[in-house]
Amino acid sequence: MNLFTFRWAVVMAMCAAGTDLQAQLTRALTEGMRLSNQISSALALEPDVQKNVMEVALQGDACLAHWRAHQDSAEASSMPEAQLLNVLAMVRKETTRCRTERQDNIRNLLPDSLKAKFNALDEPARPNVLHFGPHNRMDCEVCITPNPPQE
Repeated sequence: MNLFTFRWAVVMAMCAAGTDLQAQLTRALTEGMRLSNQISSALALEPDVQKNVMEVALQGDACLAHWRAHQDSAEASSMPEAQLLNVLAMVRKETTRCRTERQDNIRNLLPDSLKAKFNALDEPARPNVLHFGPHNRMDCEVCITPNPPQE
């Protein structure tokens, strides 16, 4: 069974579990599948490790779908705004927990030789420094690119 066939079988099995789950997973599956594909291609994973990463990603998607459904039902209800804000804050906290657990579980699946590469992929990009206004570009530490030492 190739990886695509496996992914399709897992998606269909999860969707067959219930219609409300099926409706929620259509949104959430794309994040986990995209993550799994990115990790698999960036780290050149073996097929069995790819399968395990996909399973963990789909479990994370189910967790995210649960909390998104909770958010949707809270937003559709007639609860007071203060209570709704508390529910939405809890949902944000739980979706962050789902993503963190998913990343940790994927990291634990990987062989030790690939964990450092995965950590590098998992780190957020460094922000670009933006500065505006008239200034002396010759003396600006941001504008000046360091010159390599000349021999």
